[in-house]
Amino acid sequence: MTTSPDLATIDALLGRAETAASTMVANLLALDENPAFTLIRHTTFDGVTAARHGAAIAEAPHLWERASAFRATVAEARRLRDADRRPDADRTTAIGRLLTGPVVVEPAATTGSGLTGRTLFGTDAPTGVRLDDLAATLDTQYRAVAEAVRSIDAAWQTQLPQLQALVSRLGAAEQRARDLGVSDDPTVAGLAGLGDRARASLAASTTDPVGQADVGAALTAEATAIAARLDELGQRRARLGDELAAARQELVALRLLVTAGARAHERAVAKVREPVGLREPVAEALLDGPDGLEAELDRVERGAERPWTQRWSALDRWTERARALRATAEAALRANEAPVAARDELRGRLESYRAMAGAHGAAEDAELRALHDRAHTALHEAPADLHAAAPALVRYVAAVRAHVQSAGRKGTA
Repeated sequence: MTTSPDLATIDALLGRAETAASTMVANLLALDENPAFTLIRHTTFDGVTAARHGAAIAEAPHLWERASAFRATVAEARRLRDADRRPDADRTTAIGRLLTGPVVVEPAATTGSGLTGRTLFGTDAPTGVRLDDLAATLDTQYRAVAEAVRSIDAAWQTQLPQLQALVSRLGAAEQRARDLGVSDDPTVAGLAGLGDRARASLAASTTDPVGQADVGAALTAEATAIAARLDELGQRRARLGDELAAARQELVALRLLVTAGARAHERAVAKVREPVGLREPVAEALLDGPDGLEAELDRVERGAERPWTQRWSALDRWTERARALRATAEAALRANEAPVAARDELRGRLESYRAMAGAHGAAEDAELRALHDRAHTALHEAPADLHAAAPALVRYVAAVRAHVQSAGRKGTA
């Protein structure tokens, strides 16, 4: 046997149910006043939007019916409660049944409430429904609808303007590519297809705005990369004149470098006997010949009637040749300067040890002088014989060090 709730409990339950009913009505009124909700109710969605929010939107038209049924049931409970300050047990039981359920409303009109089974539960409802459960269900359904409205409206507010701006931006980018003459650039070549995809995404956003969010972000990223490439190409075109001037200066520097390498080669042959590691000087024909760097640069500079991209490509090829020639010329210069540099370094070391010998009173030592003269002759004859000079210098250095150490021991003693 079910125990009827006391009046204090009934009043608490009734107050809570009335608050829930008022909240439902306020929420649904606010929803109805939302312009986006009106538009969403009359739009057929597809794609991700339909999958994510379609069920909630489909339930939206029934929210008022269920909320009205809830209010009517609460109103019936209030009518019964207010009819008598101290209702008898039967009336208390009836009120408690309405408030705590489960309540089953028959298909026909229910006396005093005006409710029908279709309105509240559906004519085929096999069991009753508690008001608390109905309130929770209504709250869940309302929140789902409100989230659908928020999500779809936010996607519309974001996606449509962004995609419209992107379509316009891509049109301007296509025109800029044509103006620059770079429509066939590998990065820029995707512009036309990207514009078609952006327009398709814009059209799809009307019925699947949520699903187009990631698509729009990807399209924007591609457009940004293409815009960066167009900026780079525009800057390159603007720099072409400066780059040609820099190439001309590089040609002058290369000529000086090649000449220095050739002179270093001549000097090494003249100044050092059998120099080691020499490299043949860079052939001047690589600079001045019919196919040399100067003639090639002249052709690039004279080709003003050609598209700038072709001239830039030709300049890139010239730069690669010039860079390779510079590396060869620098290596030749270092190799050809090395023998004379080695001779000069040995001469300097010989003189420093001669000064050391003089500082320790051995300048006139016959053995040291003979060793010094032998190394000096090898280093100062023309051409210098480094093969003989190096061991002679080693012997002289060893003798000077021995003399210095001996003098040091005698001084200590």
